Amino acid sequence: MGIQLGKKIRELRLKKSVTQEQLASVLGISSQAVSKWENDLAMPDIQILPELSVYFGVTIDELFNLSKEDHYDRIENLCLLKELLSPDEFRNAEDYLKTQISMDKEEARPWYLLSVMYNRMADGFREKAADAAKRYIELEPKVKWGHSQLNIAQHGSVFEWSVSNHSDRIQYYKKFVAEHPDYAKGYLWLLDDLIADWRLEEADAVLQKLKKVQNNFLILLYQGQIAWYRGNHEEAFRLWHQMELESPGEWLVFSDIADCLTRNGEYEKAISYYQKSMELAPKPRFTDDAMSIAQIYEILNRPDEAIRSWKTVLSILSDEWDTKEGREIDRIYERIRRLEKGKGMYHA
Repeated sequence: MGIQLGKKIRELRLKKSVTQEQLASVLGISSQAVSKWENDLAMPDIQILPELSVYFGVTIDELFNLSKEDHYDRIENLCLLKELLSPDEFRNAEDYLKTQISMDKEEARPWYLLSVMYNRMADGFREKAADAAKRYIELEPKVKWGHSQLNIAQHGSVFEWSVSNHSDRIQYYKKFVAEHPDYAKGYLWLLDDLIADWRLEEADAVLQKLKKVQNNFLILLYQGQIAWYRGNHEEAFRLWHQMELESPGEWLVFSDIADCLTRNGEYEKAISYYQKSMELAPKPRFTDDAMSIAQIYEILNRPDEAIRSWKTVLSILSDEWDTKEGREIDRIYERIRRLEKGKGMYHA
């Protein structure tokens, strides 16, 4: 990040037609301190930055001469590290991204960051909504509205098809794969929703199209899922075992099989497959497998093993991703604390 704070302070001071002494007097410091800033011999104390920004009528970001990419990185890092952006942080980031979009509607990254930021804020507010709903339920345990709000906040299961179906997303991805027929992942998003909605004939047809684009172990995975939903569990497991035989060194195969086993309640066997996936996966590894193991141990009410597994997740984040702080880290520590206090299974 190319920070030239001293140069920027000098530029703003001259634009405002004030001397170093006058600026120093406003800030309650010596003129020598201002001179050192402008000659890059020292940096202002962080507590002075808000006063400088107000005095010159600029944002703190503008003081640092941040480039567009610096701004983008800062917004993305804010979203990664904070549960909720402050109103000022959110408004400033949103205004900046919308300004960039108005200048170049074809630039993709500001659209992506808007999506990240809105999702992060939505997640943060849903956590607050869940906490509020739980407190309401404590006060009014037999009134359904609190339970309804908790269900919404935690993306709970809903029996009513009109609420739980994925028709809108299916329609979107049908159009998407028609426009981008050579992009394999588009078919996967479509297949996931079709199968979840039991639209199995359509899923079969999409799978045949995917096979022409990318014919790998994923074909067997989805064939097995379709067989499972049709009630042919023996055929499903045969297909998933075939995946393992044909791709014995592919970590994703073991992770996917483990997911299927978990959904079938075969927890101990699933753990062994998640562990095999972690052994095969290249570093830096994703944390999904370790998190799955920890959650299974919680379901099995084995808190000591769950705690060890959550600590493995923390180790992967720290050692392989250099991630030592942020909302995800905080959540895991909170989960460990709950387990250590012996409160049983913790549901996020």
